[in-house]
Amino acid sequence: MTVRKPKMSAAGALLLLLGLTGSAWGHGVVMDPPSRNWFCGAITKPDEVQNGVAQFPVCGDAFFAPGLAFEDGYQFMSVLTHSRGHAGPAFPAPTFPPNTTTPPHVCSFSSQTWNNNNPALNRATPWDQPINWPTTTITSGLRNFTWNISWGPHFGDSEDFTYWITRSDFVYQVGRPLTWADFEPAPFCDENVVYNGFTQVPNGNPDITMNTGGNSITTRCTVPSRPAGSRHVIYAEWGRLGANSTPPGGTDERFHGCIDVVFQGGGGTTVDANITAGQPPAAITGAATVPLNGSGSTCSTGCTLTYTWTVNAQNPDLYSIANPNAAQTTLTALDPDAVSTVTVTLTVSGGGASNSESRQITHSPAGGSQWRDLGPLTLEPRTLVVGDRVSVRTVSQTGGDAFWPTNPLVITSATTGPTAWPLALGQAVNAQNGIVRVGVLNNSDQVVPQANATANRVFATATSNIISAFLQVAGPNVPPSVAAPGLAGTSWRFVKFQRPDGAGLETNDPAAYTLDFRKNGNLAAAIGCHRAQSTWRATGRSELQIAALSLSGARCSSGPLHDHLVRNLGSVRSYTIRSSGHLFLSLMGDAGVYEFEPLKPAK
Repeated sequence: MTVRKPKMSAAGALLLLLGLTGSAWGHGVVMDPPSRNWFCGAITKPDEVQNGVAQFPVCGDAFFAPGLAFEDGYQFMSVLTHSRGHAGPAFPAPTFPPNTTTPPHVCSFSSQTWNNNNPALNRATPWDQPINWPTTTITSGLRNFTWNISWGPHFGDSEDFTYWITRSDFVYQVGRPLTWADFEPAPFCDENVVYNGFTQVPNGNPDITMNTGGNSITTRCTVPSRPAGSRHVIYAEWGRLGANSTPPGGTDERFHGCIDVVFQGGGGTTVDANITAGQPPAAITGAATVPLNGSGSTCSTGCTLTYTWTVNAQNPDLYSIANPNAAQTTLTALDPDAVSTVTVTLTVSGGGASNSESRQITHSPAGGSQWRDLGPLTLEPRTLVVGDRVSVRTVSQTGGDAFWPTNPLVITSATTGPTAWPLALGQAVNAQNGIVRVGVLNNSDQVVPQANATANRVFATATSNIISAFLQVAGPNVPPSVAAPGLAGTSWRFVKFQRPDGAGLETNDPAAYTLDFRKNGNLAAAIGCHRAQSTWRATGRSELQIAALSLSGARCSSGPLHDHLVRNLGSVRSYTIRSSGHLFLSLMGDAGVYEFEPLKPAK
């Protein structure tokens, strides 16, 4: 077997926007005005600081603060929790962080990515560090806030966007961490996505713009006035639907960030980054030279603009920009091994203000490939422990999640080593013969798992709608009665199934369709005239996995509901038990929700 050598350096392997990070979920960050994790994460990376080529060298003070690991700075898109955020209400576990709307660290909300196994919630992220952060000049009044959600475009189950600002008399002090007392108690902007039942209403809120083509969401807010020249911090949240939402469903995933701003008086300068249409093109093939033109960018006061072009990709060593500080320049791209997504960003600054615009390019190899490169499986050698449960989580263009393999690989004493578990995981994923593979791409365009700590990559078929992937490592499994006490030992009867477009399924014989979640992790089901057995597992964050069904019983006619349940129960991603007592099971990819009523509550 001939193996293709990855076209990247050790440092380049870390410059990932769409790559995988250990135990990360990941998905969104405020791009405009730039948040801390946009300046220091999306634009400036830890290795760029070390190599002396950082656009914002001050980011090093955050990346390399005491108690942080080198790779933490690359998880800038993973500042998240499973909670109702600062507005609350607070709920006990499995909500995270539990029982609080004011965790110790403001900008990350004591992020689950850093604190999941740390009930003290005292681990700070790079973006909680009290350094002299880059700032953006703004004025009071109407202002757009744009979230870049390229790493998980959850348009279909977005719920709300909320923003708080520091008090009028606030004084920013380098070296003093932010506290919740620094902020106004009420948000200055709280925008909610509009739903009709389970269906999102397009343009239902005129202050929220879903830019599906650009993988971004823009909210329009009125920024309160602050003294001219004063420095303030805006704390931002983007929330997805969860157990206590209307409609219910999803995982209560919430993303957090801080924006450092300096206020100007009335008539302040505003700039607008403007990349010329068609430059870069939406797609290129093989080795190419691509023109980049930002000369259409403007400054409201006629100020002199400065330009910064950056490129992010799964294989960054394939790409270079001739003059990254010119209004017009060129991007040179080498021939990739597989289809990949490249993001080019222009940041313009002038008169104390700045603005960014991004464009995405689909880059295909000259010789063709059936695969899309989603990045390395892991960034560095990693030893796991017996009982760890490992899988790959993928995110589609519509924000839908899927897990590979369907049931996580359980680490044994033979697979704890840094070269053993990647091989075992790759073999488990590839054995499903699905649209996702793990391994190294060879000259026959086959993905073959390797006993190597860092060489394996994640690929999806180029025709699929999967755009990103994340390695998930969970601790040893716990009994279902502990992980999901509200679900273990309960039985349910079918009520209806509803898709986001309003279509659905019902039955005149609901007693023929039941689910019995047993405390030992077994699932017994009645599906029409068939009986079915399976297993179920909950992670404790309302996430639910149901294994493939084993059907028994006499041959009988099926019907739409029977076929739908048999085909889709294994695609359930989360569950919710509402105050009505009904159980709602949400399918991956926002494909719809099953509703059941109780037959037997948990004892």
